[in-house]
Amino acid sequence: MSKCCSLPTDLFVGGSLSSLILATHHKITNPENEVIIIEGGSRVGGDNGSYLAKNGEFFDYGMRVYYECNIKELDDIVVRSLPAKDIIFLKDNKKDPAACYFKGNLQSNSPCLDLRALSCNEKNLIMGQINNSRKNITKSDYKNCAEYLIDKLGKIISEKYLFPILENFYDRKAEELTVDATTAHFGLNERVILFEENKTLQLMQDEHLRMRLAFPNQENLPHPYSQRSARGIYPTRLGMQHIIDGLKENFLALGGKIIFNANIQSVHHNNGSISMLNYIDKNSGNIHSIKLQALFWGAPLQLLAKFLGYTSEYELERGKRAHLVHMIVNKKLNLGELYYLFNFDSSYEIFRVANYSAYCPNSSSDGLYRATVEYWSNSESIDIQKVNDELLRMAIIDEQHKIIFQELAAGPAFPLQSVKNEECMDDIRKYVHSLALRNVLAFGQSAKKHTFYTPDILRAAFEDYDRFRFNLI
Repeated sequence: MSKCCSLPTDLFVGGSLSSLILATHHKITNPENEVIIIEGGSRVGGDNGSYLAKNGEFFDYGMRVYYECNIKELDDIVVRSLPAKDIIFLKDNKKDPAACYFKGNLQSNSPCLDLRALSCNEKNLIMGQINNSRKNITKSDYKNCAEYLIDKLGKIISEKYLFPILENFYDRKAEELTVDATTAHFGLNERVILFEENKTLQLMQDEHLRMRLAFPNQENLPHPYSQRSARGIYPTRLGMQHIIDGLKENFLALGGKIIFNANIQSVHHNNGSISMLNYIDKNSGNIHSIKLQALFWGAPLQLLAKFLGYTSEYELERGKRAHLVHMIVNKKLNLGELYYLFNFDSSYEIFRVANYSAYCPNSSSDGLYRATVEYWSNSESIDIQKVNDELLRMAIIDEQHKIIFQELAAGPAFPLQSVKNEECMDDIRKYVHSLALRNVLAFGQSAKKHTFYTPDILRAAFEDYDRFRFNLI
């Protein structure tokens, strides 16, 4: 049985956090338009939502906070997702303090590699390479992260310290990984600690060195270096799901609609536009058609390309499988007030640990402490006891910690940031672009290069938005 939505629709494909924000903005901007989000699952938010554990509590899919994109129209949508009393703003030195585990030590002073223990001779060699490194470096100029890191930090730092970390977690040589791999793993922390505070402050006056040398203690980082225009936003109750639910309700209150459990079957395109999308309702088995005025594609771009006739013998490479261990313990993790920890030690398969009580104090109001461990492995399944053993050996927990609750869950499927995959995605982007579809705006991690994090995705989409609306007139 087939049904058709008769009104021309502005359709957002995928119910991610970015999609919710952009669809809300579009509905505010175009209140008379029929705006619909179509989602393959039974909820919106994607891996920026939360996991409902068997004990009835929400846990996030690892460390998840909304970091503002500095576009007021979009950030305000998130701010208004909940009453002011139900939102926490994280800013300046308290925006995202983090730790790392490196060379057998739990390093709480900074998530950047602390190399102050190196000899004066080694530091001099490193500083020589940093001083001679490429000026005004831009990630988009590089095909792989090996060339990028060497040009930014020199061979010693790159080959001795950074390459092994990346190669351990991605099972690929640094030359086979894109620059997005270093962004995904190190974020903005492609810096190293070499000196004490006073000397570092002196060196940081030079912009070239400031982009490469990290301040040794993140809590003491002075203004203006610690002042940040963008804030982190998190609900007062544990779980990004509360913000997702608020965004959903506000979108619906504006007159927007959401279709859940939809399996897209095909799209029809001609004369430079996509006129219709067909999907199957997974619950009823009925086939539905939606007439399109505009299509905002937030799902993986390769799916759209396939519907548009793209074929390729190449299959995207998959990385390690992500597993999540959600847990409750009787006392604070040995991370203090640090929000999360990255593991940079190849002896362990723990990738990251989220320490909820540090950025969501209400999560420990009952005297118990919640955490989520992200564990990357080549295995389809993992033994929770192995995770606990790693936490103990890394001193994240100790013998006095009692595990009150623990649950294993599947983690999000992160794309492997390999050069081969990027070449394939480049081909897909070129194919979709060649069709010159005037009523299609694609956004998301795969839509453009170097748009890995939510703020990057939103900025890229917003940049295209006005031009896109003009094309529809």
